[in-house]
Amino acid sequence: MADNKNRRLEDEAVVNASGGNGSEIPGPKYDIGDRVQLKFTGDDGTVSTVVGIVEDRRRNEGEWEYLIMYVVNGAPFQHWYPEIAL
Repeated sequence: MADNKNRRLEDEAVVNASGGNGSEIPGPKYDIGDRVQLKFTGDDGTVSTVVGIVEDRRRNEGEWEYLIMYVVNGAPFQHWYPEIAL
């Protein structure tokens, strides 16, 4: 073991030593049917917090995205949001 301490590491070895291959992401934070809060910006620029329901989820480019259904002023909306926005 002591003989290897000064050995140069290849890029692949460094990635594996840091705990993965760089493409793994943790499991989803929310399940389908969960209630979540998100910020909604109205046409007049006002920002409010609304409650939505997770209708679907998908992995996309190293992060989870969620299809959220919510209602603002009686009008239903349905959009995809990254996990960090919820």
